[in-house]
Amino acid sequence: WWTDDPEDERSRVTVRQLLSFTSGLSGTPFGDNTPRCLEDESTTIALCAQQIYESAFSYVPGEAYFYGPSHMQVLAAIAEAASGESWADLYSSRVAEPVGMINTEYNWPSTENPRISGGAQTTMQDFQRFAESMLTNAYWPTTWSEMLIDHTASPGVTFEYSPMTNGSRGWHYGLGVWLECLNPQWDETCERVDVISASGLFGFHLWLDLARGHYAVLAMEDSFSGWSTSIQLSIL
Repeated sequence: WWTDDPEDERSRVTVRQLLSFTSGLSGTPFGDNTPRCLEDESTTIALCAQQIYESAFSYVPGEAYFYGPSHMQVLAAIAEAASGESWADLYSSRVAEPVGMINTEYNWPSTENPRISGGAQTTMQDFQRFAESMLTNAYWPTTWSEMLIDHTASPGVTFEYSPMTNGSRGWHYGLGVWLECLNPQWDETCERVDVISASGLFGFHLWLDLARGHYAVLAMEDSFSGWSTSIQLSIL
């Protein structure tokens, strides 16, 4: 159902743009602008991705950064279509089994339509294993260097929506990870990537200090939007 019409801007969307949240899709992590299908337990990843494709395309691909779950849901649908496997099987064979994440499952709002960005249940121990695998680059060496490239550099990319460009943190984005900078605004001093991080809505937060060679994981016990507190603690 994805168009190949060159006159339709959606035909130019790439996997790299989806991973860097610059695909042209919109949809906030929560609230009135969140795609409704992301909370629909009766649908599937593929059908939800199609709904997002039809209703949440807002920008020219590659020109705008919009932080939100739409990109990841479409990526999961692409992975299922390309492999012929379910997301659960793909995640299990490519990530969970190699890394040893035995207590992590994508299950919200359902196993048939898990929210890829924010729909997994995990533990501190599993998240620690994932962080360590990232730091040691043990399983995905061909993608590591691509993840660290700034895919939101200016000029070229406009930040339409980002929780990290609020005047206190001028972070940019690689592929699925934040490129941290403590300056309020991104400048040339931020271009050397020393720290990358990834945050979960309910408070799971990991960061990798590449310069010092260590990682850390934080988690809230029970707090909606706990990511804000976790990020503040990580910066301290």
